[in-house]
Order: sequence, then structure tokens, then C-alpha cells
Amino acid sequence: MRTSLIDYLNEVASRQTDTAFVHRPRLRRHEWTNGDISQLANQFTRELESRQIGHGDRVVVWAENSPEWVAAFFGIISRGAIAVPLDEQSAPDFVRRVCDKTEPKLLLYSSDVDRSSLNIPSIGLNGLPNEVARHPAEPIAFHCPACLWLLYAPVALAGRDIRCPACERRAEVPRPTGQAARPCSPTESSAGWGLPSLRRPA
Repeated sequence: MRTSLIDYLNEVASRQTDTAFVHRPRLRRHEWTNGDISQLANQFTRELESRQIGHGDRVVVWAENSPEWVAAFFGIISRGAIAVPLDEQSAPDFVRRVCDKTEPKLLLYSSDVDRSSLNIPSIGLNGLPNEVARHPAEPIAFHCPACLWLLYAPVALAGRDIRCPACERRAEVPRPTGQAARPCSPTESSAGWGLPSLRRPA
């Protein structure tokens, strides 16, 4: 049973090939799968971490609805930050007043908005996939401290406890560092995430 938006993101990540959105930017048809959304959300989570944006920080999203918007939203909540969504048609003066009040650490914007009066670190939402492409899209890899199994967990679970499928003890998912563990051979599925739990070969 889902109890939070993070649980929903994990459910999305477990159905990688399902179509999530059919987007038509400039009359082109572009399908986004659940895997595309979870990958971009993971990469944006790491981008926020690299900018030291975390719990309680504000991120203004001044943009039209799009798959990138959804992925960015999941990335924001995965870091414990707060999304401040604004309609793309909002007047620049109104947006400036909102930013003065909320003191955001980052602005995500559509290419056709006028952000000239805003002195805030910014990323164009349409170019978000390219902006975060340098970050790993994979989930976090870490060892169970009890039995040393190598586990994979979604980035969205960073800081939360999971149950190791090998020894059934609880282990805390570490905060992402951008360094993935060396790939190993898959052995069995873990916790219904659609992600492998791995044991390092002898």
C-alpha cells in the first residue's frame, strides 16, 4: 500500500517499460516510459545534492506541464526539498515576489518565460535531461552491514531503512555520493522494486 509520494515513485520504477506520458512538443510525438521518469528523477536528485539543496530548501518550478516537470518534482521531494510550482503564464513581477518570499535555491523554467529580473541559479526545464546527464541514473548500491550482501535501492529511499532479502535485517540506505559500487552478478529480486539484490562473486 502506498503511504507517500516516494512509495509511488518506487512503484513507478518497478514498471520500467510502461508508458507514462505521450508528449507532443512542437507537434512531435514523444513517449516517456516509467523508466525514463525514474531515471531522470534519480539524476536530478543527484544534481540537487551536488548543489547542496536538501531538506526544507525551496525549488521554484516556473514551467508548463511536461514529463520533465514530473521527473523534477520527484527529484525535489526525494531530496526532502519543497517544490514551489508556478503557472507558466504567471507575470514576472508576481514570480519575483514569490521568490523574494520563498528564497528558493534553484529555479526551473520554461524557455519562453522572462526571468531577467531573477537573480537565482537556474536550469531550463526543457534541457534538464542534458543538464543532469553526467549523473548516474542507477539506484544506490551498498552493502548490508550484517551479512555483506550488495543491495540496490532507489535513490528516493536514501536515508530510509530497508529489509535485506538475504538476512532479513534492516539496513539504512546511504545518502547518494555519485559513486556506484562495482557491478556484480544478479542473484534475486529485492523488495518488489524490480531492481536486483546482488552478492559480490567470491
